Amino acid sequence: MISLPPELIYLIISTAASRKGVESVKNLSLTCSALRGPCQSLLLSHIQVAISYSRIPGSTASPGARLLELLSSSSRIVSYVKRITMFDPEPLWAGENERKLAGALDQFNLTKIEGFALICGDEGKYHLLDESLREVIVRICKSPSLLTISLSSAPLQLLLACGPSLKHLQVEYSFQSNQPDVGAGMPSCRESQVVSLDSLQLGYHLNPVSALQFILRHPQAIRVDRLWTLRLKMSTGEDDEDAWMGSLVKACQNSLKTLKLVPHAYTRDGAESVFRRFPHCPNLTTLDIQVDATGLPRDCLQGTASFLESLSPSNAIEALHLGLEFNIRARRSLTGVWGGIWSAALRRIGNCVMLGFPHLRTVTVEIHTPDPDDIQAIRTWVVEALAIPPETGLLGVA
Repeated sequence: MISLPPELIYLIISTAASRKGVESVKNLSLTCSALRGPCQSLLLSHIQVAISYSRIPGSTASPGARLLELLSSSSRIVSYVKRITMFDPEPLWAGENERKLAGALDQFNLTKIEGFALICGDEGKYHLLDESLREVIVRICKSPSLLTISLSSAPLQLLLACGPSLKHLQVEYSFQSNQPDVGAGMPSCRESQVVSLDSLQLGYHLNPVSALQFILRHPQAIRVDRLWTLRLKMSTGEDDEDAWMGSLVKACQNSLKTLKLVPHAYTRDGAESVFRRFPHCPNLTTLDIQVDATGLPRDCLQGTASFLESLSPSNAIEALHLGLEFNIRARRSLTGVWGGIWSAALRRIGNCVMLGFPHLRTVTVEIHTPDPDDIQAIRTWVVEALAIPPETGLLGVA
């Protein structure tokens, strides 16, 4: 084992971690000295720390204090950490923990951090953080090694601190802060470096237009014209959201290769579940749509059919994936009124697949339902409704 190249050793450990979990890596680290260092490097490459904790009698030391104690017991840990996740699991906030957490994080070489996730409880909490912790957060965002950042209920202005190494962005419940105290050392828009993204995941937002406007109105800091992968969750289905999402797709229409859509499950008049304005993307080859059919009033499936029918007949899509999520009553609904509506929508999708996708090679349908006993009946119904001839070899249903 000692004679094996480091790359092969790391591949063995990574495979064990992905297939059998962290415990298998812990066991591997005990087998021989050649594996101990690489195993520790993998196990300690990602740390997750709580921002807040409950101040109750008899409670243990704060997460910040425990991290400080851990670092004091083994200074080698600092060299292993490449990813940091900060989350807010409690309704209470402890300034003492935040200061100790800031002190602990300050011991890491923040210029080597490659991945950062900040998950706040709600958008009002970030500005309640201790100033020392907000300063460290800004410094992490400035890491010249940062490849991936994920922000949840955190200010979008943190993106202005990121440098050109950033390639992957995930945001949900994010917001444009109207307060100046995002963090000490925070650069202005004019001072920020240009970030050119490869992938963007836009999750649910209470105000999706505000988030979209921030990204699109700062082209000198955030470039989306080279995106390869885009994941969009429709939050409201309203016209202004549709228009701004269309603008986002248009900005990357020539580079986009993979699009993942989560349509909005809506009941309000005047809303749409999927795009009304979708620009032609000549290099888009993979389309993934996750459809929520858990509530009878929801017509995501009909909206999905309309969206697919609206795509240019010269599209380059080779792989179409549909995720269909049903509730526990779905099997009984298949023979009722809504079953007929869903079946008609699936038939439209099947017709569209056969006539409007000249380069299509595979259509995969993945069914999700809380009752595993319903899977086979729903699978049979879906295949019949789509009516894609088996001889085409296109359809696969899981």
